[in-house]
Amino acid sequence: MNSDEYCVPPPLDATDIGPWENHDGQIERHFLGTRRGEQVPVQIVGLQDVDGAVIARMIRIGNEQVELDIADVHELIWTLADACNEADRLTHLSSDFGREFCADLLWDVDSA
Repeated sequence: MNSDEYCVPPPLDATDIGPWENHDGQIERHFLGTRRGEQVPVQIVGLQDVDGAVIARMIRIGNEQVELDIADVHELIWTLADACNEADRLTHLSSDFGREFCADLLWDVDSA
């Protein structure tokens, strides 16, 4: 399917778009969005239909390209914060990077 046959602007946050594909009559294309991080890269990805609507937006994590929906990302944030707090507690860390960092992480999630 030639990308020139549809005049559909990419999503506003798209940094790259794939070709149009037909999946059982559903015409869609993948797009890439913002990428963050080096050691554990995190990137917004999604699907757009031929009407221009964004069908799905997901978060891709790491080089294994695990894709999570937004609810899963919130759960992951809480799980990582809990693990951070537990590791801090078990190793008796008292540096500024310990408890305060984990507390800031939880506060950021609550305020989002």
